[in-house]
Amino acid sequence: MIKNALNWLVGVETPPLTGTWDGHSMLLGWRLLQQHEQARPHTSLNWLIALVSLTFLIPLFAWSATPQLPMVQVPVLKERVLGGHVLTESDFVFKEMQQRYVSERHLQRIEDAVGLEAIRPQRPGVPLYLSHLQDVPAVRQNALVTLKFEMPGLSLTGSGKALESGQVGDLVQVKNIGSKKVIAGVIVAENIVDVQHQ
Repeated sequence: MIKNALNWLVGVETPPLTGTWDGHSMLLGWRLLQQHEQARPHTSLNWLIALVSLTFLIPLFAWSATPQLPMVQVPVLKERVLGGHVLTESDFVFKEMQQRYVSERHLQRIEDAVGLEAIRPQRPGVPLYLSHLQDVPAVRQNALVTLKFEMPGLSLTGSGKALESGQVGDLVQVKNIGSKKVIAGVIVAENIVDVQHQ
């Protein structure tokens, strides 16, 4: 392809190129022009046109010879989201990317992320790490919660403030709003903490 391009540029048939491909477009262009000079004299203008043109043609030839890597469709965020944002299907679009940039650690299906929340701010347009997502906490830090105390024949409730986040079954620290006492309790439902062992 390069030899044909040179023939077209300078208007004569060039001799076959000897040597091996060294990847340097300027050096290859210089060798072609030296061999062309031996075949037939030409003007300095033709030299300049051929050499400048080859600096563009050779990289193009190298690019076209590069094997095309497999592409995949990956769900990515449309816009930046903050930590604590609960993801919905409308937060995502599909983007075509080279497969080498996507691994099993990344989100592959939108439905796997719907209902989860971002642990930290996330950028748009890039594969989303599954480790950056979590279930929505049943109790959030600093949220007001109901303190529940039950025993046979007695059921008491009170108000408290969660000092840490957690899921159902987690042991968390809470502050009793009335007594200001910090106690531990088990999350039994959304914003409900069982403190019967205190």
